[in-house]
Amino acid sequence: MSGIINKIFKGKEEDEAKTQTPVKATDTVSVTPKTTTTSPQVETDSSEKNLETPKTTTSDSKVIKKSDPNIYKVLQYPVVTEKASEQALNNKYTFAVPLSANKSEVSKKIINLYGVEPIKVNIVKVNGKKTRNGRTFGQQKSWKKAIVTLAPEDKIEIYEGV
Repeated sequence: MSGIINKIFKGKEEDEAKTQTPVKATDTVSVTPKTTTTSPQVETDSSEKNLETPKTTTSDSKVIKKSDPNIYKVLQYPVVTEKASEQALNNKYTFAVPLSANKSEVSKKIINLYGVEPIKVNIVKVNGKKTRNGRTFGQQKSWKKAIVTLAPEDKIEIYEGV
């Protein structure tokens, strides 16, 4: 208890000490200005500057592949069907994706895995078919497929080992 009281009174004593010491107005602080020396600059013609640094812009900007441990959680596997292989000739590639996947996730994972930027991503939900085994009825799992459209100059090698 006495520790708390000491802190309270100690704080008051410090406040009183601060108010009792007047600040001298005659104290001056001398400031020395820093001088910077610069080297003399040589002026050049504007035509010489243009010749030295030509500006060229290229529209062929490659996308860098990144290693991402969650790529195959979004892009589960390529869909290998007759229709998908025909669409691959038109730069449309089909992948199975989870039900929770969206277009932006698929687009990012295609960029990270293959290093090409898709023009468009379409997602289709495939409902599971009704099945019957004897007297037992059931249903296959629903899934999503993503149809990724690439630029005409971009290619993805999916069917190499098939």
